Amino acid sequence: MLSLALLVLAACTKTPDTAKGVDDTAVAAVDGDGDGFTAEEGDCDDADAQVFPGAEEACDDRDQDCDGEVDEGVRVTLYADGDLDGYGDPASAQTACEHPDILTSDGTDCDDLDSAVHPNADEVCDGVDQDCDGDIDEDVQGVWYADADADGFGDPAAPVRSCDPVDGAVEDATDCDDTNGTAFPGADEACNEADDDCDGTVDEEVTTTWFVDMDGDGVGSIDLTQEACDAPVGYAPVEGDCDDLAAAVLPGADEVCNGVDDDCDGDTDESAALDAILWHADTDGDGFGDAAVLAVSCEAPAGAVADATDCDDADASLSPATIWYIDVDGDGAGSATYTITQCAAPRGYVRTDTDCDDARASVNPDATERCNDLDDDCDGRVDDSDTGVTGTTSWWADADGDGYGDLSARARACDAPAGYVADDTDCDDAAAAVHPGAAEACNDVDDDCDSLVDDADPSVAGRATWHPDDDGDGQGDRSAPTVSC
Repeated sequence: MLSLALLVLAACTKTPDTAKGVDDTAVAAVDGDGDGFTAEEGDCDDADAQVFPGAEEACDDRDQDCDGEVDEGVRVTLYADGDLDGYGDPASAQTACEHPDILTSDGTDCDDLDSAVHPNADEVCDGVDQDCDGDIDEDVQGVWYADADADGFGDPAAPVRSCDPVDGAVEDATDCDDTNGTAFPGADEACNEADDDCDGTVDEEVTTTWFVDMDGDGVGSIDLTQEACDAPVGYAPVEGDCDDLAAAVLPGADEVCNGVDDDCDGDTDESAALDAILWHADTDGDGFGDAAVLAVSCEAPAGAVADATDCDDADASLSPATIWYIDVDGDGAGSATYTITQCAAPRGYVRTDTDCDDARASVNPDATERCNDLDDDCDGRVDDSDTGVTGTTSWWADADGDGYGDLSARARACDAPAGYVADDTDCDDAAAAVHPGAAEACNDVDDDCDSLVDDADPSVAGRATWHPDDDGDGQGDRSAPTVSC
């Protein structure tokens, strides 16, 4: 305290600094309680180090944080809980630092004298608002509906809420006419223009469907119908008329060839028509029919003709108009020199005229071309000009003209093609000096085609004798000669 007094005294007697304009009468700010704040800085009790701006407020009727409010944020609002159900009386609100058992922070009890009454209670059908929502006995009362006609089904427009059953009322609310005891869900529908079974539809499945009958033939059309208990004027009880403007057209009428479906079966002028025609199948499409295969219809069926003279209706080439060609050499190919037109095959005749030599049986379109200077297969080409010729010989290309051919370039022909030979042993067909039998020389080439080159071939010519020069003086050792290319 002494040092503090000396500091104050020194501050009061300090010589003013005229250069800086400081008033020597100013008193230095003092933090009396050492909490880091002076009175000038907002300390509302500079004698208590627990009181200063920003201090934590305590619930003790004091303003610790110097904001002008006492115990703010630390006092709580509590409500009297007289029935100890955890919910308090909203009219008994008070603030306090402590929370005794007779007080609660919830103030939503609508009857603080009855522990069975609070916002979380189950509603009971007893005329009391147990759950404090303002409604009495909601969701627990039964709903009853007036049953004026006593058919066991109630009127949905006449509900009565009650905890107990109501006389003259039932729990069912599905009656569509509470004045008619025969009208209720599940009742039998009658044809009476009333909704007897309460399904929203009148006379369903009990009326008769009537069909308009414009031509008065007793059969109606499905284009226009009526549902009714009794037949309307101009309607028939059955449908199926396919032309309700023609009295002669109706199911069961006789079918005739007239382009009309007289009997309304979906087919026009079918084979059962009274005036249908007989037709014969022309399976092979040659214009001649099979007498054994019949069809009856108003118009010619597809693939049928009126003719019945075909001798083979599976073969279009056989008919009364078939042309037969003479086959003199009997090789199966005929010549157009002599022909016969008839259905059955004459002896010595065939159905083709493709033989190019009807005097030679080995010459015909089915023959094999051979090297014989004849057009054996009648294709207009002879021997090598025909790619299918047989009996040819293998020839090999001799490009270098040395008389030896290249094994990789073979051709087959009746006679040797230009530039080809019968030999295939040349190992280099681009060098005329290289071929079997040529003299082997020192030239890095297999001259005689024996797969041996130069020194490897004992027959090589032109080799020299060589002597080893181990000391590199250019003079060889004559005692160890070597013969080599």
